[in-house]
Amino acid sequence: MLKLFKSLKINLTIFQKLLIGIIASLMLNVVVAYVGIVSVNKLEHTSEILLKESNKYNNLQNLKLNFTELLMPANDYLIHGNNVEILNFEKLDSITRQQLEKSKAFENNHFNEHFLEEIEDIFLKLKG
Repeated sequence: MLKLFKSLKINLTIFQKLLIGIIASLMLNVVVAYVGIVSVNKLEHTSEILLKESNKYNNLQNLKLNFTELLMPANDYLIHGNNVEILNFEKLDSITRQQLEKSKAFENNHFNEHFLEEIEDIFLKLKG
């Protein structure tokens, strides 16, 4: 191996060696920058997906909370017979319906769309 280098007899000055090192460093920086840009683009796409999913999850959790709140005036009316609870139920009913519409707008999964349609059917039976 050493004979091979001696047989090439390449005499490089210090300036030429530094120039080769600088060019190699620049090429390495270009490769690292390219990998960084590609990674950031993929990360941005992933964060958009996570944001959509968290919004859908948040809407479904709010819908669940609204349903739970909707039960309270009905139970209180059955226990106490206070007519104010009917007004509270109607107010919470409208809020829950709005949340249902908001959840349907965010949903693109067939199973969840079918689930939300079933909830809407239950609401129609409740109204009737």
